[in-house]
Amino acid sequence: MKGDNKMKKVIKNILTIMLCTSLIALSGCNKWARVDNIQTINMIEMSANQELLVFNKNGKYQGILEDNNVSVSDALNLTKGIFKKKGGIKQAGENIKKANQERVDNELKTRKRTMKFHSDMKKNVIKSLDNIFTLNNSKEIKNIKYQDFKGNKRLVKKLIKQGKSDGVLAVGALVGVIKKKAAFGLSEKYELVSKVKFQIADKKGFIGQKELFVRSGVVKQSSGAVPLFTEQDFANLFELASSEINSELEILKI
Repeated sequence: MKGDNKMKKVIKNILTIMLCTSLIALSGCNKWARVDNIQTINMIEMSANQELLVFNKNGKYQGILEDNNVSVSDALNLTKGIFKKKGGIKQAGENIKKANQERVDNELKTRKRTMKFHSDMKKNVIKSLDNIFTLNNSKEIKNIKYQDFKGNKRLVKKLIKQGKSDGVLAVGALVGVIKKKAAFGLSEKYELVSKVKFQIADKKGFIGQKELFVRSGVVKQSSGAVPLFTEQDFANLFELASSEINSELEILKI
């Protein structure tokens, strides 16, 4: 028994060191030891986005993904319409109208799939927390959007009191793409990605935070409108992202 306890302590120390070396904006590694004193925990509303965001390969936010009104493929469709024997300008207009409608439909599908990703991620985090801590019945503190805990003791104190818990967690799960020019610059490649960030705090204030940048490996190329990522593409991204955040949460309290 003594040998088992000693081995567990060694493993915990190793994992704690690994966590500390990868933490962002951490002011002191010993702060994470306070997680052991957290028995009950709540989380505030998860931050989410409906439109795809753009990140560079290192996970740095670049902005919102925007579509040009007239793309290379639209221009080709216009040319086809003008030079056809029948239809002419009218046919070209129909081609543009069809392309625009397809773009609108794709945007709606993307929003729906992005919202499902966030909904599934929230359920996943709550389930993971339930296995590590004791979740209060409310589980999620409503009407409190994602905010930084660091340097905001007043907010943390308010959330601890409101949630009637020892600790509080904030999770942000953003969905986007890495966008880059393809060969000869006539088209662009898009890779579906997710950036996940979580922060944890207790009655004493901010403990620490962690950021994860997850690349799905799903890459699509287009010379026109932003390509549509399928439900399976989003499902694959969710599996990767949820697995990583679950591992990080488990390390906090082993």
